[in-house]
Amino acid sequence: MELATEADDLVVDLFAGSGTTAVAARDLGRRWVVVERNPETVRDVILPRLRVSGA
Repeated sequence: MELATEADDLVVDLFAGSGTTAVAARDLGRRWVVVERNPETVRDVILPRLRVSGA
């Protein structure tokens, strides 16, 4: 992500799954949008990962 984007760029991940892209984008100062169709994955994986790793 550091090679392909700059601070404040928008990063889009249409298959969020584990939330790794959102965490990396946030930590590098990028704006981000992730899409996950399974609400349980958002609740059980993505949100906890975002909470634990930073802000």
